[in-house]
Amino acid sequence: MAAARRAIRIDDIYYSNRNDLALLSFDRSATIIIGSEGGCDIPLLNLLKKEKNAVCIDFDPDLKNIDVVCADFGKSIETIAKRFAELGISRIGYIGGKEISPLKGKEIIDPRSAQYIEEFGKLGIYRKEIFRAYGPYTPENAYQFTKELLSGTTKPEAIFVASDNMALGVYKAICEANLSIPQDIKVISCNDQPVSAYMTPPLSTIRIPRAVMGSVALSLASSRAADFRELGVKVMVPTDVVFRKSLI
Repeated sequence: MAAARRAIRIDDIYYSNRNDLALLSFDRSATIIIGSEGGCDIPLLNLLKKEKNAVCIDFDPDLKNIDVVCADFGKSIETIAKRFAELGISRIGYIGGKEISPLKGKEIIDPRSAQYIEEFGKLGIYRKEIFRAYGPYTPENAYQFTKELLSGTTKPEAIFVASDNMALGVYKAICEANLSIPQDIKVISCNDQPVSAYMTPPLSTIRIPRAVMGSVALSLASSRAADFRELGVKVMVPTDVVFRKSLI
């Protein structure tokens, strides 16, 4: 652990609502928040506005005083789009979800779906009719979306999934349709959770370097505690693609 090597004490706190703010009432040199914008409510935002040393991992609260560390999906999704184009595959469905920001009251832009539209659009292989991104990011939702795509008039040759968790539902729907992965339909996902390598067939996915993101967050917090920097910075950490049998 990066924190242990640097002799940094870490206190884990799980925030669910304003009642948990009391857990943050102790003295601390920095605050690192891991989560999504969908889990950041007004009370937590008000706390962040007052923080002199805070880092958000995986979401940007859009505050000038906060450091942000996020995954950069751009190059990875570009690589995937080019791989499909090289294979002559043009009907690639997308399955994701949608969150509403408690802070802004509007849809949170998911970098995965945004980059999918951009990179696949550049190559002329973005198909709006097989794009599904609303509701929760759950296997159940992905299962229903996949059934819709497989029964539609434009049947996908491949499916890009927003998360490995959702891919479980995609696999189930494909299996129930008596189709084989990757022979009949190819699947690729995001996150590279440990389970992805043990799915049948093993799931191709985008690997997010969580350990690197955590180390970067610690470095930002440590340096800020030393130099009293007032303005926050944003660091985008590159991802990479792990090609497994679900696409090969």
